[in-house]
Amino acid sequence: MRMELMEGVITPGELVAAMAAITGMAQPSIVVIDRAMAEARLRKSGGRGRSAAKMDSRDAAVLLTAVMVSGLGNVAESVSRISNTELVPTPFDAWPMISAAWTPDGASHPIVDLPDDHTLLDLLTSLIEAARRGDLLSRFDAVAEQVAAHLRASPEYDEYKVELEKEISFFGAGLNVAFEGDARARVMLKAGPAIHHTYGEHKAAPPSYIRQSRSAGIETILLIGQALSGRAIDAIDIEDASRAFLPPSEVLAG
Repeated sequence: MRMELMEGVITPGELVAAMAAITGMAQPSIVVIDRAMAEARLRKSGGRGRSAAKMDSRDAAVLLTAVMVSGLGNVAESVSRISNTELVPTPFDAWPMISAAWTPDGASHPIVDLPDDHTLLDLLTSLIEAARRGDLLSRFDAVAEQVAAHLRASPEYDEYKVELEKEISFFGAGLNVAFEGDARARVMLKAGPAIHHTYGEHKAAPPSYIRQSRSAGIETILLIGQALSGRAIDAIDIEDASRAFLPPSEVLAG
């Protein structure tokens, strides 16, 4: 079941200003990108000034995606392409017993409880919505506690107690979304063990796309959720988010 979105309270212009502050991209550039999203009907539009359409988490996810893939040509086409990519089944890169503990019911994303056929835009929307509601970090904590409890109750616990407790001691919330052009995105979620998911093309992105790769972390998502609620963004938090949002030249796809 996809999360029901809260009604928006900020205008497109306010979202653009917040996105510029959070990502460090020049606001005039984001204005152009946002206009392209509206013209392509990829976000809500209508009205002017304070009567303008109010932006929700899906609109914010669209704009974040557009900022991520800007510079690849037609930004609306790029956003449409990457937003609709679906999860590519890949094995966990962790101990099998930790993998089973992470998703004991087979859910693709226990953090936001999405169905198997969800898209990358669904994931970003749900993460931003959870941040807006103020419970994103608690969702990570709940999954980490679930994983730890599952491991401690496992038959192998006594045999691997030292190794497992060391692993559990490093449990904590973490998120990284790396856009490799508009063809593929790599998502790392860490609530206990880190797991990695691929959306879009499973094969490696071409070199030109790797040079365009951008990455955003959990601080970016939290700040976007905060902005959607109409709350002021702390300057120190913005500095943290800017470190998580890296320009193409500083990010290489793995």
